[in-house]
Amino acid sequence: VITEPVTLISAAPRAGSQILFPDRPLLSCAMAERLGRFAVETALPMAVSAFCKPLASVSTGPGYECRPRNRQAGAKVSSHGQGNAVDIAAMELADGRTISVEKPDGAATVKFLASLRVAACAAFNTVLGPGSDASHASHIHIDIEPRGKKGDSKFCQ
Repeated sequence: VITEPVTLISAAPRAGSQILFPDRPLLSCAMAERLGRFAVETALPMAVSAFCKPLASVSTGPGYECRPRNRQAGAKVSSHGQGNAVDIAAMELADGRTISVEKPDGAATVKFLASLRVAACAAFNTVLGPGSDASHASHIHIDIEPRGKKGDSKFCQ
C-alpha cells in the first residue's frame, strides 16, 4: 500500500525550466517530494558544476513495485512496495548527454556519480549502488524507509 500515491512527472528548479522524470514513477507523496527536492537542490547544481550543463531528466523505472527486497523469496517487502524507493539508472543533461550509472563514460562521470551518492546519503535513509551488491550494480537505489530504533539511521554503500 502506498500512502498518498503520486506520479512524479517533473520538478521545477525555477519558472520556465524543469527536470523531467520520463518513467513517471509512482511514489508516496513524501518520496516524490524528497526526490524532486534532491534533483533540484542537489543533483542539478552538481551536474552544472561537473559538466557545465543543467540536468534535464532522471530515469528511475516505475518506483512502486510490490516485491520482496532484492527479489529474494521470503524476504521483507522492499521499500518499493510502499512507494518509498526509486532506482536512478541514468540522467540526461540539457545537451542530450546521458549519464549512465551502470556504465559511466570517463573520469568526470565516475566522480560525479560518486559525489551524487555521497550527497544522497544526506537526503535519503538508504543509498545503494554499484559496488554495494549484485542487485544494485546498474542503478542507485534511494529510499526513505525509517531505519533503526528511532527511525533516523542511515545505510549508505
